[in-house]
Amino acid sequence: MLLAGIHILHTNGCPITTFGHDIWEVYFLGVTLIVGWVARGFGEQTARKKLSVAETVILQLKTNADEAKQVAQDLKTTKHELEQLKQKLADQNQAQRSDATAEQLKQDLMAARSELEELKQQLKQKQTKKKDDLTKVNGIGPVFARRLNEAGIFTFVDLVALSADDVRKIVVAKDWQKIEPEKWLIQAQSLTD
Repeated sequence: MLLAGIHILHTNGCPITTFGHDIWEVYFLGVTLIVGWVARGFGEQTARKKLSVAETVILQLKTNADEAKQVAQDLKTTKHELEQLKQKLADQNQAQRSDATAEQLKQDLMAARSELEELKQQLKQKQTKKKDDLTKVNGIGPVFARRLNEAGIFTFVDLVALSADDVRKIVVAKDWQKIEPEKWLIQAQSLTD
């Protein structure tokens, strides 16, 4: 501003060295100097205020950045904890399924044991009941009689309850052996009477 006032004086045809001759020129120069100093003072105050505001904003931004970093770290930690909880839940679900499977297997085993006991009792009953000598049927020797007994056939009545094909499957004759289960069944029927 000061330079602007001096420049104005110089352009009006008044050199700087001669400005004291005219009172108005001195007055104008003084006002210009005062206005320049005042404006400079206000500019400095404004600049200081703006600098202070800028420093406050920068400090706030740094604080916000630090808080954002902390939030990001907390989020990362929370995600990690969430993944751990998901894995723990999956493990618990798998354990529950394993427990349910184990319980089902126990029940199946108990049922199988019960069925085995029942079959054992049925076998004992068949073994303890009166056995007929199946070798009395022409064509049934000790080997075929044993195979029939292993299949649960102990009496002539048991034998008569079978079909000829069933008998063939049970005795498993060799190709060179000639068997006639139809005749065996007729003879076994006559022995039951």
